[in-house]
Order: sequence, then C-alpha cells, then structure tokens
Amino acid sequence: FPFSPRKNTSASVMQPKVPHSVITDRVAALQKLSMLKKEDYALKQFNKILDVVIEERQGAYMCGTASNYMKIRVPGQNLHRGTLVFIRPAGFEGTALKGFVIT
Repeated sequence: FPFSPRKNTSASVMQPKVPHSVITDRVAALQKLSMLKKEDYALKQFNKILDVVIEERQGAYMCGTASNYMKIRVPGQNLHRGTLVFIRPAGFEGTALKGFVIT
C-alpha cells in the first residue's frame, strides 16, 4: 500500500514529495508482480499432494487452506468444516488453486 505521512512527523515535511501518479504506478506494478509470483508458486504445486483443512462451502465448491497457506477449492465434495483432506491441485483461478480429493 502507498505510504501516507502522519501529521507532525519528519516524513510529513520531507521534500521532494513523490507525485501521486508515480505512487499509483508503483503500487500497480507491485500488485502485478505480486500476482505473477503467486501464480508461479501455485503452478509449482500441481504435481504435489497438499494437506488441506476444509473451512467453508462456496457454491458448488468446498474451500480450505493448505499447509503452505494456499487457498484451494474442490468441486462438489461432501466434506465437513475442519476436515483434513489430501488434495492434488489441477488448476489455478483468481487467487486460489483448484483440485480434487485424493482418496
């Protein structure tokens, strides 16, 4: 997130000030880099089996968090909240892996 100086601090009077347009461009570049790195990391999970704690249902998916902190969704499974399952990732969409339960 962009830096915001607080009133009556040294930072609030420092010069020169970075233009707002430069701040906005830098934030956008860092957000893009962050997403690319997250996607790259997610793709490296594809041939692994992840242990996942199921947390909630979202429509037709059960969602949880893997031990590597990645969010993962599995379609149409009848799983209960708090259940530990083993999942093989097979896709990445948005900010979450998609996969299927290994039985």
